[in-house]
Amino acid sequence: MRLFLIGWTDKNSGLYDVAVKLKEKGHKIVYWASPDIFKEVDVFKFPDTIFHDSFGALEVRPAPEADVSDFLPVSAELAKEFYETEIAVLTMMNKKYERLSVDERKHLYYQLLSYWLGILKRYRPEAIIFQLLPHSVYDFIVYEVAKKLNIKTLIFKVTILDDRVFLIDDYKIYPFLPDTGKNLSGNSRLEDLSGDIRESYLRFKENRKNGQNAHIYVRNMLEANSGGNLIRKKLKIGLNSLRDLSIFKKLYLFFKRQFQMNPKTEYLSVQSPADWNKKFIYVSLNYQPECTTSPQGGVFVDQILMIEALSSVLPAGWMIYVKEHPMQWVRRGWAYFSYRYQGYYQKIVGLKNVKLVPIETDGSELIRNCIAVANVTGSSAFEAVLKLKPALMFGYEWFQNCPGVFRVSGPEDCRRALEVIKNGAVHTEEQIINYLALVDKFSLRGYIYPDRQAYLPVGSKENSENLSGALLSELDKIKNLS
Repeated sequence: MRLFLIGWTDKNSGLYDVAVKLKEKGHKIVYWASPDIFKEVDVFKFPDTIFHDSFGALEVRPAPEADVSDFLPVSAELAKEFYETEIAVLTMMNKKYERLSVDERKHLYYQLLSYWLGILKRYRPEAIIFQLLPHSVYDFIVYEVAKKLNIKTLIFKVTILDDRVFLIDDYKIYPFLPDTGKNLSGNSRLEDLSGDIRESYLRFKENRKNGQNAHIYVRNMLEANSGGNLIRKKLKIGLNSLRDLSIFKKLYLFFKRQFQMNPKTEYLSVQSPADWNKKFIYVSLNYQPECTTSPQGGVFVDQILMIEALSSVLPAGWMIYVKEHPMQWVRRGWAYFSYRYQGYYQKIVGLKNVKLVPIETDGSELIRNCIAVANVTGSSAFEAVLKLKPALMFGYEWFQNCPGVFRVSGPEDCRRALEVIKNGAVHTEEQIINYLALVDKFSLRGYIYPDRQAYLPVGSKENSENLSGALLSELDKIKNLS
């Protein structure tokens, strides 16, 4: 089959070997876009492949060997056809192009849309394989254009179950974990689950700690931003700033921030402790920018919109307790930016029956005492349902059909869900275990983020074999259906 690869260059974790195995099995890699691709890949082993560095793709620099001579600019009709993509991408650009104006972002988007529409039509892939859920502007456009052209997309979606990933074709749909999962019956037992699934379940349910934190991605971020790693990171930034003479500007901005309002000081100025005697919904904010809100959150990438929807239909006497993600200031620092602009936290506490609780408030304690958890796609919702507490989810995530989860898209959905919860919504441990048995069956052991390798028992060879095996099996199915 004719394939496009988006990603797949890390050799140490076996990701590069996945591409090699695909080629060995007779698949033709027509186009391959990935970071630092000319450093990571021996291009002479893939003589018929067009290579494109991701950083060049982001800046709409064509792949060196791609013929783009007759690509046309976007028409009004085409822009209209992809208007939902445009809305998502303009917000997605907050990560890479925060300083661009709206008009600059729109023009860049139109250039990217023109390029990738032309590339997909010219080189006619039968399937496009994404290493990660597309969320870095150009890859999301590739995904959306492929959907419009009915080109098969395959995405590896990581989970918070450490070494479990899904192979899916649409980040909004998990057909092997259907809505009927809410009413699952069966005789699966905890001891029937694979050891890693069982351990993850118990860790979340019983608040077991694994290293510094129960969630591996948080542990990775903590390690990368503390101790010796933080010192090395700061030294590298300092040395680079000395070379390009930006050190003086950065020092000025650093000291300036110490004496003016910033996200942390604003949060501290409006926070108030949780009153455990109140009935409340616990809203845990997602870290931003990240794919968990863009694109997975849809319009609820604006998390204040989520809180407004809840606040507008909250039962009398109930409260909403909101807590910031523990990594938000660690990774982003104390400067305001697009997702945490000045006045962001003040807007939240200005809503009816809403308060911000201190960030050091124990999340497990909030889950234990709340009526329900609500968030876009956060792990606290998964932790809640494992503890038999209901959860409202505003975005799209792999556990969206889990027993106890209410997928909502606005105030009326929230009203209906809260009414059910108020009347005593119940899901059982048996349903959860039956659901996890499906997760066990339809997921595979492996990892996509190379930094997870050090924490998991899955070696690079096993990782490569598991990922490539799943891909080859799925490609055979696609080929047989065509």
